[in-house]
Amino acid sequence: MIPSNAIVRIALASLSCFGSTTIAAMICRAGMEGLRKSPYSRIVFGLSISDILLSASIIASIFAVPKSISDSNWVVGTNGSCEAVVFTIIAGNMAVLLYTVFLTFYFLLRVKFSMTPQAFTERYEYKIHALIWFFALGGALFGLIRKDYNPYAEFDISSHHGQKEGDSSYMCMIVDFPQNCVLDPETYGPCIRGEHAITDVLIVIAMPTALTFVALVVILCLFTSHIHNQESLLTAPPVVASSSQLGAQRSSRSGSAVNDVDVSGSAIAIGNGHEHEHEHEH
Repeated sequence: MIPSNAIVRIALASLSCFGSTTIAAMICRAGMEGLRKSPYSRIVFGLSISDILLSASIIASIFAVPKSISDSNWVVGTNGSCEAVVFTIIAGNMAVLLYTVFLTFYFLLRVKFSMTPQAFTERYEYKIHALIWFFALGGALFGLIRKDYNPYAEFDISSHHGQKEGDSSYMCMIVDFPQNCVLDPETYGPCIRGEHAITDVLIVIAMPTALTFVALVVILCLFTSHIHNQESLLTAPPVVASSSQLGAQRSSRSGSAVNDVDVSGSAIAIGNGHEHEHEHEH
């Protein structure tokens, strides 16, 4: 029987996958014309696809564990399937984080700087889409090359080289193999794979998560500052001009009126002069 913690993980990932699939389907149903015209639709669509990859991989990670290390009847995987699942988890997770920042950045430019969707597309959108998937796939490939993607037992294990442990609950993730070989090689034996897994987790998971949090805080602070400034302008009392300012304005208006009269008079005089010249000629 599948352990209760694995069932909870499957249930939560299934809900997330269902919600993202629904959003992506609604965007596709609206037609390709909407995707071509709206940066918002394209960003949300990319975010939904990323979450679908992440959620589906979390569900599959429970079943993709190599059969050679578990007697559980729901385990049907191999080393290759375990690596593929974790690769997709890392890529999907990083893409979700980056698309979340991308979406808030889009709204910041639209609200604070009044940037049009067309200008946003021309200046930023496609470049950021490309960068998101470059970092997502690059981070996932980094862990794959360093052999960090291995089966992980959620309960304590006593084997030295990952032999079958009966009822232990396994999933695929970034971990050393045999498990705990980095921390205690005398007990668990030398590492066969993933000897850099502990530090690599910081690079492909912890650092992107921390940078995403910082970026969201900065963007939200800019939003808050902009809204505060707008409210200050709306609630500020009307400026009443002083008597001296009113007098100066009246004087300038009077001077302008006199100048206009002088100019008009000059124009009339010039016109009369031309009429007299024509009469003398005749």
